[in-house]
Amino acid sequence: MTGRYPFRFGYYRNPSDEGGVMLNYTMLPAVLSENGFHTHAIGKWHLGFKSEEYTPTYRGFDTFFGYYHWGEEYSDHVFPPYYKGDQPCRGYDLNNNTGTELTAVGGELYSTVEYYSTELYTNEARRIIRQHPEGEDMYMYLAFQNVHDPYETAPPAYTSIYADQTDENRRNFSALVTLLDDGIKNVTDELKDAGLWENTLILFQTDNGGELPLEDPTPELSGGAGNNYPLRGGKFTLWEGGVRTHAFVFSPNSDIIPASLRGSAYHHMVHVSDWYPTVLAALDLDVPTDSGPYDLDGVSFWSAMLGGGVDMPRTELLHQPYNDYWNASCWDIDLENPYNPACGAAFASWPYKLYYGFPGDNRTVTLDSATTAATEPVVAAVAVVASENARSADSPFGPNDDGKICASDSGCLYNIRDDPEESVDLLADGDETYTAMAATMLARLKELSVAAPEPICGDCTDNDAPSDEECAVVDTTGSWQPWE
Repeated sequence: MTGRYPFRFGYYRNPSDEGGVMLNYTMLPAVLSENGFHTHAIGKWHLGFKSEEYTPTYRGFDTFFGYYHWGEEYSDHVFPPYYKGDQPCRGYDLNNNTGTELTAVGGELYSTVEYYSTELYTNEARRIIRQHPEGEDMYMYLAFQNVHDPYETAPPAYTSIYADQTDENRRNFSALVTLLDDGIKNVTDELKDAGLWENTLILFQTDNGGELPLEDPTPELSGGAGNNYPLRGGKFTLWEGGVRTHAFVFSPNSDIIPASLRGSAYHHMVHVSDWYPTVLAALDLDVPTDSGPYDLDGVSFWSAMLGGGVDMPRTELLHQPYNDYWNASCWDIDLENPYNPACGAAFASWPYKLYYGFPGDNRTVTLDSATTAATEPVVAAVAVVASENARSADSPFGPNDDGKICASDSGCLYNIRDDPEESVDLLADGDETYTAMAATMLARLKELSVAAPEPICGDCTDNDAPSDEECAVVDTTGSWQPWE
C-alpha cells in the first residue's frame, strides 16, 4: 500500500489497535483514485482504525467491505476469535463503508444468520464488478480471509472433499484453500460475464509462509496446519519458509502481458513493497515524489518481468531492521509464545542472506512419507535442524537470547539460491571470506535501518488488550469502530 518496508511507518511487529499506517503516507489506492480509477477494498484491512482517518475510505478507497483487525470469526464475524477465551470486550468486526460514511453491519445483518466470509467477500466483489461503469478504470483490493487464524471449520461440502486425510487440522486447512479457489473462480467468471476479463490484470500473492503446527497445542494457541517443506520455518519467522511465498501475475490480454510469457517464471527477489511502483509502471503512471516521509523502498519489476526476467532490479532485501528501536533482542512475550516468533534482524544481498539475532521457529516440517496422496501433507515428523549451528551461547543481544541460533556476534549466513532450505551456515567453519562478507552485509543492514521512526505505539503488540475507550465503543454499539 505504501511502497515502504513496514518499519518505515513504525511497524516493527504486528501492532495493537493503537497502531496504524501513519497519515503522512499516500497509499496506492489514493494515487489510482487521483488518476480516475474506481477503488474498492474487500476483506482484511489491519492498517489502523483508531480514528476515521486511518480507515480504508479515508486512505484512497471509494468503498470498503470487510474487517479492521488481523482476523475474526469466519461465520459470525466476531473479534477476538472465541479460542482466545474471555476478553475485555468482544464484538462484530464487519463494515460496509462508502466515502466518509462508516457503517458497522455485523450486528444488524449477521447476528442470527451465519454467512461464511469467503461467500460474503466473493459476492461483494461480484456485485461491484456487475455495477462497474462501462469504459471506466477500476482497482479492486480483494484480501480474502482464507486461510488465516482462526481456522474455523469450513462448510461440510468442502471438508467432505478431504475426508480421507487423517489429520483433522490439515483436512480443514485444505478445505479452506479449496473454498478460496472457488471464490477466485467465481470472481473470474463474473469478470468474464461483465466483459471486463480481456482488459484485466491480476496480481495474486500470499502474505507469508504457512503457519506451522504446534507440537503441543493449547486451547489459546492451537497452531496452524501449513507446510512449507522443504523450506525451514514458517509464519512469524524470518526463515525462507516464512518469507518466500508464491505469487503470480496474469492477464489474458497480450497487449498487457505477451502471450509468450504465460507460464514462465520470474526467479528474482520481489518484495511486497515492490507492488506500489510496479502497478504504477504497468499503468504508465509516475510514482508521486511526495508520497511519504521516507524514500520508496519498492522497485518496479514490470519491465524486467516483461523482458523475460533477464534483468534483476532488486538485489537487496531488508527483511527486518537493526536500529535503536529493534535491536534483535527477544522480548519476554516472544519467549512466552510457543510459536517462537522472530526477534532478530535479516538482510539479503542476492544470493546470500544474513541473520543477526534469532530468526524464529527453526523447524523444517516434513511430509508424511507414508501418505498415498501427494496433496495430503501432514505433520509426521518435525526436524529441528538448527541446534548444531548454534556456535556460541554468548549473545550480544541480552540474556534472553542465550543459545538461540544466530544470536552470536557474527549471526548466520546462507546461500538461499543454492541452499534455499538454509541447511548450511556458511559461518559455522570460520571461513574468512564468508566472515568478511557477513561483516559487510551487517554494516549495510544497519545503514538501511537508520531512516526509521520510532514504533508506532511504543512496545504494543497485537496481543495487547484494547483500551477502555475502545471497549466502550464495542460495549455500546456491539461492533468495533474508531474510538478517537
